[in-house]
Amino acid sequence: MNRRKRRNTAEPKKPFSTKAYVAAGVAGGSLVICVGILLWSVSVAGNTPPLAGGISFLAMLAAMVSFFVGAGIFRDQTYNKQSRLMGLIVPSFAFVVWISIYVAGLVIG
Repeated sequence: MNRRKRRNTAEPKKPFSTKAYVAAGVAGGSLVICVGILLWSVSVAGNTPPLAGGISFLAMLAAMVSFFVGAGIFRDQTYNKQSRLMGLIVPSFAFVVWISIYVAGLVIG
């Protein structure tokens, strides 16, 4: 019998995931808003208008959504691992920052 070896030819991975980069960008923007609102709050001695709280809450929701999108993309094996990690690490960091600020506000205030 003449048996041929089957070669495991893996398809080349796509270089980057657009969804992962968008998730990282949204989370990065959320962190920029976080730092901006924190600096603004410090400069006015904590007397920020309620609009700042609303903007912060929407930025926190954006970070949460980008975290779940990044986690979903991380499971997709058709893209390069570095781009998938970018789409998971940045939103994870933003999510942790926002949750820690929220919990600190509950504990302190």
